Amino acid sequence: MMGRMRRASFTPTIRPRRRGDDPLLLALGAEAFARWSHHPAATIARMLGAKDARVTVAESEDAPIAFAVVDVRPLGRAYGPWPSPSIAHLDAICVKPDARGTGVGTVLLSAAEDDAREHGAVVLRLMTATENVRARQLFNTAGFQPLYTAGHAYANGDAAIEMFKLLG
Repeated sequence: MMGRMRRASFTPTIRPRRRGDDPLLLALGAEAFARWSHHPAATIARMLGAKDARVTVAESEDAPIAFAVVDVRPLGRAYGPWPSPSIAHLDAICVKPDARGTGVGTVLLSAAEDDAREHGAVVLRLMTATENVRARQLFNTAGFQPLYTAGHAYANGDAAIEMFKLLG
């Protein structure tokens, strides 16, 4: 069996979400998370509408091709060397199917980390399905460390792995 050929990488334009992006972001998120959620479109809509959500968009030729949603919340107290740190959680990262394997996810994840850091986050946490090999490879390569595994965490019965990366 032949392996998948990796497509040439390119650097997308990274920018904050615009109101007109939402229909595409909702459709992309619903498709990407359909395997793991009973109601993926509603879940993505809730993430995009969250008060503390920071949405970063990657685009090519003036059209969104990927997005990341990071929730940044103040811890509310000093922790270690940080007088008032925030904790960030990567709620979602999605890349259009025809842009996967081009490095867009890596660039987008790095931009989301930078945005979280700029808003006071000292750590970025995330949860992904143990069976989501592509996402786990992205996160491992980016330096995320596993914390624990939770069985049957997703609608399809897949286990989840909680991961983190220090940003400070």
